[in-house]
Amino acid sequence: MLYQTYMDVLPGLDGYLNESGILRLDRFEAFIVKLSQFDVEVFKETYDNMEYKKTKTGKNITLGPKMVGCI
Repeated sequence: MLYQTYMDVLPGLDGYLNESGILRLDRFEAFIVKLSQFDVEVFKETYDNMEYKKTKTGKNITLGPKMVGCI
């Protein structure tokens, strides 16, 4: 996921994240913004699944330690 995200943003970065050992924060920010979109998608999917289970069972489902490790 990290590599694919990097490959997706690389053409628009005007160079690599690391140039001669120096992290280009402007480029790194673009990478992190794109990566954060994945987290939002995972959260939405998890939330939708929890809401679906809630309608089927009538119980309010919360994230337990086992579920948090899976996300």
